[in-house]
Amino acid sequence: MDARSDRNAIPLAVDLDGTLIATDLLWEGLFILLKKNPLYIFLVPFWAAGGPARLKQAIAQRIDIDPASLPYREALLCRLRTEHAEGRKIVLATGTPRKFADA
Repeated sequence: MDARSDRNAIPLAVDLDGTLIATDLLWEGLFILLKKNPLYIFLVPFWAAGGPARLKQAIAQRIDIDPASLPYREALLCRLRTEHAEGRKIVLATGTPRKFADA
């Protein structure tokens, strides 16, 4: 094996929040949720008491996020496209609910 095939054998893991996108989907989702219905502000503390994963899941159950509207880091996207074109597997690593990650 040469150096290139060794490198391509190792998947490239990319974090979503703060890395692939220049924001955090928790905050993006919370703003969309409150814009949809400001009264959700009273439920947020109860969801948050169950931990960050519970809060993220509660928000994800109530809204959709348009992935095209997110602020992607263009330089990273360019690098990922290059890596993918060279045969490297790209893995999205995130604690964000699957609904948002799949989108």
